[in-house]
Amino acid sequence: MAVATCLSGGCVQTPTDSGGQLGKNVTNPPSAPTISSVSDGDGSATVSWGNVSGATSYNLYWGTGSTVDKTSGTEVIGVTSPCRIMGFVNGTQYAFAVSAVNSAGESGLSGVLTATPQESVAWVDSMTDADGNIYHAVQIGTQVWTVENLKTTKYRDGSPIPLVTDNNVWGGLTTPACCYYNNDSIVNKAIYGALYNSFAVNTGKLAPAGWHVPTDTEWTILLDYLGGVNEAGAKLKEAGTAHWPSPNPAATNESKFTALPGGCRSYNGPFYSIGDYGCWWSESSGDAGSSWYRLMDYGSAMVNRIDYSDRFGLSVRCLRD
Repeated sequence: MAVATCLSGGCVQTPTDSGGQLGKNVTNPPSAPTISSVSDGDGSATVSWGNVSGATSYNLYWGTGSTVDKTSGTEVIGVTSPCRIMGFVNGTQYAFAVSAVNSAGESGLSGVLTATPQESVAWVDSMTDADGNIYHAVQIGTQVWTVENLKTTKYRDGSPIPLVTDNNVWGGLTTPACCYYNNDSIVNKAIYGALYNSFAVNTGKLAPAGWHVPTDTEWTILLDYLGGVNEAGAKLKEAGTAHWPSPNPAATNESKFTALPGGCRSYNGPFYSIGDYGCWWSESSGDAGSSWYRLMDYGSAMVNRIDYSDRFGLSVRCLRD
């Protein structure tokens, strides 16, 4: 059961009289507030919004998924900003909206923002790339892995990695390149990181100093520690269906690796399978013109080992030296 706790100033969790003594001459409801942020926690989310002129109290509405309204949402009356809602299920996406109240009535709802609570993790290390992006890392067995996909557009020495958006150009490459899924450098970059061809991986300088792209053997060590290829995917994938679609069977993310389905870029240029598959390069070559990578999908707990074209665009995780 979710419980609201306001982090500053007199949150009331029980219904209140919204027509308090401050609004005797008010004839119109206030304007809708604007939510400034929603941050996720361990089984919780904290919602913040700006005060509205003429409002005497605020109501918060929440529900699962990406939308919420006054009819479908769970209402929490008389809250103040910031307000923390506890009792959520980790790995489930929740939507939030806020209304303002005075003696004349209740405003419409603010815009909707979402959050996906996650179990708190004790990070054992962090990594910073040449673009200044910061990554967290966890220990899994004897190895220390980043828990986000690489998103840098620079090598460790600061030199640029060509960012290629055109499908035809990508398909003809035999040199290093990177991109973002559907060329979306905002949302897809933030969630899924970048996609790299194997030519970029095999430069040996894609990962920041002190880190490297794992070899095929190092991927095998990880999977063996987690019970082998038939069940390791469930322990590596983010739990729930905030990013992976149903059924995402038995996904627990007990390793805290938090694998996401970032999709791929084909050897001839088009993007495909975001939300269905996650694919990660190793730095180990396979047959001529190809390298080994690992694939996880939404319908299985397995991790597949595949040898494919170096022109493919795939995600990258880093392993501490």
